[in-house]
Amino acid sequence: MGSFKAVIRKKMNKISIIFVIVVIIILTGCAISNEGSSDFRYIKPNIPDQSGSLLPGEKYKYIKPRDFKDEAVKPKDALIISLKQAFIKNFTEFRSPIRVIRGEPASGEIVIVVNAFEIGKGSALDFGPNGKKNARVVYYSDDVWEGQFLNFTNLSSIYGPLTYDGGPFILDLYMIEMDTPGEQLRQLLSNLAAIGATFYPPASPFAGPLAQLAGTFIEDDQDDRAYHYTAEFKSLSGIYPPLNSGVLLKGDYVFIREQNRHNTTNWNELDYDERTGRLVYAISKNPACVKPTDKSDYPTECFFREKSYVVVEINTAESALQNDITQMTYQQLSSSVFGNSASILKTQTPEDALNKISAGVSGLRFVDNLNRQLKILNNVEDDPTKKSIALNRFLRDWKSSSIDLNAQDKEHIENLLARKLLKCTNNDHSKVNGIINKFRDRTTFDPNDPGILSALSCS
Repeated sequence: MGSFKAVIRKKMNKISIIFVIVVIIILTGCAISNEGSSDFRYIKPNIPDQSGSLLPGEKYKYIKPRDFKDEAVKPKDALIISLKQAFIKNFTEFRSPIRVIRGEPASGEIVIVVNAFEIGKGSALDFGPNGKKNARVVYYSDDVWEGQFLNFTNLSSIYGPLTYDGGPFILDLYMIEMDTPGEQLRQLLSNLAAIGATFYPPASPFAGPLAQLAGTFIEDDQDDRAYHYTAEFKSLSGIYPPLNSGVLLKGDYVFIREQNRHNTTNWNELDYDERTGRLVYAISKNPACVKPTDKSDYPTECFFREKSYVVVEINTAESALQNDITQMTYQQLSSSVFGNSASILKTQTPEDALNKISAGVSGLRFVDNLNRQLKILNNVEDDPTKKSIALNRFLRDWKSSSIDLNAQDKEHIENLLARKLLKCTNNDHSKVNGIINKFRDRTTFDPNDPGILSALSCS
């Protein structure tokens, strides 16, 4: 009998210890970091079938570059990345007594922090503290319930538009559940999110202090890191065409978090609704979830709400000129003035530095203008009159400008020219090479050359 009581006593002691630990965790607000296990899929944009209706977008993780040439982000494109949607399945926080009485789910304060950069532009992939130097708060809310879509849509706050130079691109997503910040921290988070929603280049004066604050939120042991995923996307150029790889493509990317790290997301049971930017059940999972052929939405029960997920849109803009100028100006100023330990309040900016900035701005404007005109020429949807105007401007500027292009810009312009020339059925490869050679020597280039005008004038 005594041994039986001893066993009971030991079990009760264990239960008491567990109870005390749980109470301490609740009272002290210690973090219960649970990133889960995440995976993503790229959604190839829907294309009309022969009947004109939209087919569900196909889902890919690794793709063969040769099959996605139209979707690939190309060097010199103006790259822009947006936070499109986010759904929160659950929190680590317990429901407050008042929410239990009201029958409401647990609520929390959510911060989304993103680290996005092109490797080679002063950044490299680093999983240590320094790897977060470009991170910034892009969204904050102090009133999020379990099981809700966050109150935003298509925030162009992650990156860009900035000119993409063709290097590997890193996208590092964090979703953090804050542990009841005070009023000052609430205001700070709101301000950071507002600044994050207004683009600033990675090299701007804002990047340093803001990134330190964003990195603090990521690493703070008092907060719950509820989601984290890192992806690297390669450029289309230089990749072995038949090999499946992760390529930077224009379109929507869906990142799903699995609470159970041993689970694997069953993507076959899911489709993506482009019109709402949300996941829906596939017909194989729910026969009622047939894609609407009219302008109506899916039935409410078709929207996927079983797991937290984030939707990111990667796209290109018409121009990155304004942000490129901002970044270039700051970089040159910081290296010529701050880098030499000169006091900007006491020392005049060196004239050669100002001249370099002026020349740099002129060069960016020149390349941006050429790029705009060639994109019009390559766009099959633009009307002939607009193309004719673009062609005349391009030929005039190419001849009249004295600005020298760097090797990368020259290659980009030649590629766009070749793409346009090869679209014309009367231009063979020999003719295309001959015309490209004429463009290379701008001193002898004739913008009124009948052969050039004819070769570039086809629609």
